Amino acid sequence: MAIPHLPAAPDPYSGRETFEEDAWNFLGGLDDWGQAVDAAGQQVSQDKEIVGQLKQDVQSIKDAAINETTAIKDSAVSETTAIKDAAVNETQAIKNAAVNETTAIKNVAVAEITQIRDDGISDITAIKTAAVEETTAIKDEAQTALDNCLAETEKCEAETEKCETKHQQMIELLNQATANFTYATSTTQINVSLGEKTITTQPDKEFVTGMWLAVIDRTGPNIWLKGVVKSYDPVTGDMTLDVLKKSGGGTHGDWIIAQTLPLTTGSGAMTVKNMFFSSCF
Repeated sequence: MAIPHLPAAPDPYSGRETFEEDAWNFLGGLDDWGQAVDAAGQQVSQDKEIVGQLKQDVQSIKDAAINETTAIKDSAVSETTAIKDAAVNETQAIKNAAVNETTAIKNVAVAEITQIRDDGISDITAIKTAAVEETTAIKDEAQTALDNCLAETEKCEAETEKCETKHQQMIELLNQATANFTYATSTTQINVSLGEKTITTQPDKEFVTGMWLAVIDRTGPNIWLKGVVKSYDPVTGDMTLDVLKKSGGGTHGDWIIAQTLPLTTGSGAMTVKNMFFSSCF
């Protein structure tokens, strides 16, 4: 089974929106690639089972050939002995002729048995040789596939580590660029639900009453709150936010806070991307 190529890594110079979208697509492609690797591993296991069955079949053929050869030999010897005994009992006068005839029959039988045995050995040898060659080829092919799989896995891990480093660098640059504007963080434990929430964030921000904010879970970007600032104290950093839309549930305490667009009727699904990146800069 062929291992598909890894998806193209996102270009960090393609712009913030394009980079974020390409990064999500890249991570989704990694899942597909991992499933293909699992399928290749299952195929290798199946090939090993086939090889084992071939070995059993070869042994069965060999045993059957030996048993058949032995039976033919025993039958011929018994027949020869019976003919010899019958000739002796029949008459002394034809003893010499019977002995000669019996000897001839015996020689023919021995020759036939020898030929059958030689043919059986040749067939078994040919089957065994073919099975060994086929088993070796399957083993080599499986080893090659495994080596390729390991190489691709190492490459994937390296690309993933590189992507994570770039993502962290982007977050650090974003933090530096927006430290004194309408961007902040919070470790307040907040239950993801509608209604007023009290949040403690950094002081000296430009949050004002009536401003729309997105509060996004840093560890899970599908968990977020969106609402209107009711109050903000630039001295203490305490804020009251009236949450009007949410995604996800539970209680979390690692948040990114940024200005966003107001809710509009009929605007369709609200994603973290269009809540945050389309409006906070």
